[in-house]
Amino acid sequence: GGGNLPQPNGVAFQDGYFFFTIGDNRCFASGLNALTQNALTFITVQGRADANLLRPIPFSNVLLLFTTGSFEVWQDQAIAAPAFPYGRLTIVDIGLAQPTAIAGYDVGFAELLWVSQDYHVQWMSSGSLAPNDVSPPDLNRLIERAILSGQTLEAGCAIAGGKKFWRISSPDWTWEINLSTKRWHERQSLNAGIYGRCRWVAGHPAFNKWIVGDTQSGNLLYPDNDSYSENGQPYLFRIESGPVREFPNATRIARADFDFTTGVGQEVGNYAMRVLGAAAGTGGVVRLTVDQTAKANSGDEVNVVGVTGTTEANGPHPMRVVDQNHIELTDTPFVNAYVSGGVATDISSPPEAVNPQVAISCSQDGGYSFDNPSLRSLAPQGRGDMARASVKNRGLAGPQGVRWRLDITDPVYRGLKGGTMSDNPQEVRP
Repeated sequence: GGGNLPQPNGVAFQDGYFFFTIGDNRCFASGLNALTQNALTFITVQGRADANLLRPIPFSNVLLLFTTGSFEVWQDQAIAAPAFPYGRLTIVDIGLAQPTAIAGYDVGFAELLWVSQDYHVQWMSSGSLAPNDVSPPDLNRLIERAILSGQTLEAGCAIAGGKKFWRISSPDWTWEINLSTKRWHERQSLNAGIYGRCRWVAGHPAFNKWIVGDTQSGNLLYPDNDSYSENGQPYLFRIESGPVREFPNATRIARADFDFTTGVGQEVGNYAMRVLGAAAGTGGVVRLTVDQTAKANSGDEVNVVGVTGTTEANGPHPMRVVDQNHIELTDTPFVNAYVSGGVATDISSPPEAVNPQVAISCSQDGGYSFDNPSLRSLAPQGRGDMARASVKNRGLAGPQGVRWRLDITDPVYRGLKGGTMSDNPQEVRP
């Protein structure tokens, strides 16, 4: 064994072998449980001669060799070296559009989705070799436009709240499917004041979390069911209705009522930062090294517990955020050397979380444009008696019906139960 491989374009590991795919349609296998490489241990993907080999994907106890026009299914047959250890089972005439447009083969996810050569998203579950087309026409057109313009698509996946999510991103947009409901939605992140493509990249399970890359900071992030922002940035929750078709044409839009989960404001914050060290900071005050400060703000009150050595840090203090890994307790001089432990919790709730609001706007031209939004309260903490958010007197319904847009960016729980519209300003329909 030994020697150098040609330049690989993909690598995978399964059943004790490393597999390397090459641009000339060859796939090499390493020795069993070894890093050695025999120049004769390879096969050539020949099922479709006009296709190019892009990726090896280990999935559901077989090796899938994806080309631009099909994928070949290979299975471990324990063939003795130096022969290739796997044998081919079948060929499926659905290829892969781009090497990065596939995800879901990770441990614990076990649902493979990818963009095929016809610009559709294919979904294949573990134990099956029959993919299904699951993308809507609007997404198919976006994918086609992106690929033909030379853009790179990036697929990724994650599990959050017990649900599996798979997403596909171009430089301009992100669409995501909830595999439990089989419904698609758009996903956006705030970047330089503009909402655009989701900042998440890839996704893999580690440390009892799903870790994703971050296009904006270069950090590793993870979904958190108790967080309603993205690394400290506002996270847009938007729902747009279909046209209210049965509403009589040219009839007054007297009122609309939307039932939200209310009383979701947060009087007290709970952003916890793990303390990793302590030293003297600006003017000799205590400077704590912490694992993150993304959702902490200068001027907030922080409650520190469990620090040994620098015990003067324990207790409530006003805080100044120095950078992404340091905070200072502005009222406490540093005296004792740090030993270990500690958690610093920012207990100041962001102003927008104390009394969160929803922005409600209306379109009478089929969603081409919306009027100026009206802000309505989702109620402070404990005020769940506020049952609905209402708007009145939005003009006359047009021939394209009426569409509604609901936007929430405040960092609180968001839940919409339903809504109604009436031509009677005093009527609230069930």
